[in-house]
Amino acid sequence: MEWQLSFAAAGSFVEHLSSPHLSCSCGYDAAAREDGLVAGQRCSGGGGASSSSITTSSSSNDSGGCGSSITTSSSSAPGGAPAYFQPAGVCWSSDDGGCPRLLQLDDAEAQLLCMWVRTGLWVLPNISSQLKIARASAKEAAACAAAASTSTSSSLREDEEASCSSSGSSGAASEQLGPSVWLKLKLRGGGKLTALVEVLESDWRPLSLRLCLAGEHEVWRFSDWHQWQPGLWLAGGAVQSTTGEGGVVNDYSLAAVQVSSVGSSGAAGSGSTDGGSGTNSSSSRRFVQPPAPLLPPCSSFVPGLPEEVPAWHTSSGHSLVRPLLNGRDVGYFILDTGASGFVLDPSTGDALGLEAFGELQVTSIVGRIASRYRRADTFQLGPLRMARPLLMELPMAGLVTGVPDGGRVVGIVGYDVLRRAVVHVPAPPRRPPPPAAVASAPLELVTAEGRRHRGLFMVDSGAGGLDIVLNARAAQALGLGKGSTATHIKGLGGGGGARMTAQRCQLGEVWLGPHCFTSVQALYREGPGGNGGLELSQHTSGIVCGGVLGRCTLVFDYPRLRLAVRRPAAPEAAAVAAAAG
Repeated sequence: MEWQLSFAAAGSFVEHLSSPHLSCSCGYDAAAREDGLVAGQRCSGGGGASSSSITTSSSSNDSGGCGSSITTSSSSAPGGAPAYFQPAGVCWSSDDGGCPRLLQLDDAEAQLLCMWVRTGLWVLPNISSQLKIARASAKEAAACAAAASTSTSSSLREDEEASCSSSGSSGAASEQLGPSVWLKLKLRGGGKLTALVEVLESDWRPLSLRLCLAGEHEVWRFSDWHQWQPGLWLAGGAVQSTTGEGGVVNDYSLAAVQVSSVGSSGAAGSGSTDGGSGTNSSSSRRFVQPPAPLLPPCSSFVPGLPEEVPAWHTSSGHSLVRPLLNGRDVGYFILDTGASGFVLDPSTGDALGLEAFGELQVTSIVGRIASRYRRADTFQLGPLRMARPLLMELPMAGLVTGVPDGGRVVGIVGYDVLRRAVVHVPAPPRRPPPPAAVASAPLELVTAEGRRHRGLFMVDSGAGGLDIVLNARAAQALGLGKGSTATHIKGLGGGGGARMTAQRCQLGEVWLGPHCFTSVQALYREGPGGNGGLELSQHTSGIVCGGVLGRCTLVFDYPRLRLAVRRPAAPEAAAVAAAAG
């Protein structure tokens, strides 16, 4: 894997990773503004690109599931700006297919905190003014040492103990380099993530960094710092890992550095592992998010194919579709708004002879799961066709009940499809047609005792059999705990160990704008720790799952960062209206 990093004194940076199997990049443009992008996406071609909508209109079948169809049509209205934490510039990432996206909330915060520490930019006045910097307490330093001692990997534990201790010194590292201290870094302007950074007292060179993401601690360890020119520091070595079981370790080793002065653009330097001289561009345009057309170049809509695509609703609350992989119908896929990309069962990958490579961790509701990649030639759902899709390999057995015709669920369709189409999913056919769409509205939870909580929730249609999942903060705000019952949840990845024990209780009401949902069950875990996949973000309160989403008609417009929800009329209200008519 080759790695290249360019950064500037203004705080901008761009990082490229490439190998014979895949490539990706991420960056931060300090000079850009999110409100300058159309719906958070930079569009090319004069706005001429369009995306498609996938609509499901349902009919019943003999297997107990409900059939549907998914339709595609173009739309061009821009969306709105995010209302939560927003950096001064624009954070972005580009996937293996070259499809850039805007990074927000925890993703944006983690990218800025980690990269500014890795490059030494965090000590510059213009960057440090964007941070809250304080000394960590003795309790926080002790927690760092305790976390290191429970690591499941002996090699990682030894590394952690060398850079973490309850006294705030770095053990063996401090004996050689001098005493160290732990600092807390948080972004101003509504940042929620806190980075714990161990630095040398003598010159503030970072030795390690810890950051909590999706319920796990991401750990960076730095070595071989060099001052390449006055005020420009860069570590020659950096190791990234996670504290969870089976965590992936990424080792960055610096082979070449190029320092350039480009005047007002403020470029500071670039490093790489390919032995070259880094980037030769002297323009600050290198940090700009690449063009993001609504329909990426690797995708197309096949002329003449119907817009409607069959879909099925199962008894477990999942929506299924049957795409073509390498031109073959290999089975059912879950349509999952909570999935960051494609998922494929290992047996199906083997049957198709798909190339397997790499290693990664996939976050599910029960925690992180070790996985690897598969590469296919084509993926097609209705008229939408994608070239060279990248799929994550995970076992799918036992996730869905009520699969039509005794078929198999072999994968998941997620962000990759939703980013390339406007997807319209109506409610199951047992409910009357929906009324006019409601305007944008917050989600509010009400307990049986009348306590209320309003927050930001993830939309996860792949979480079948559940209504609302709350993290510990939201459960505490609602005063949940009494009268709840224990339950066991099975998550993605199969196996007897992929389960989590949680509490379940009945909510009085759930409000989406003017519409009220009753008979809604909330799932949560008590206490600040061990929440695994329930603690997806420091900004959010939890997850809206298939049990609630299945009562609505949904329109997903990921290319423009929009979601429309239409609440069907209650059956009893429809009956009264019919009688009155």
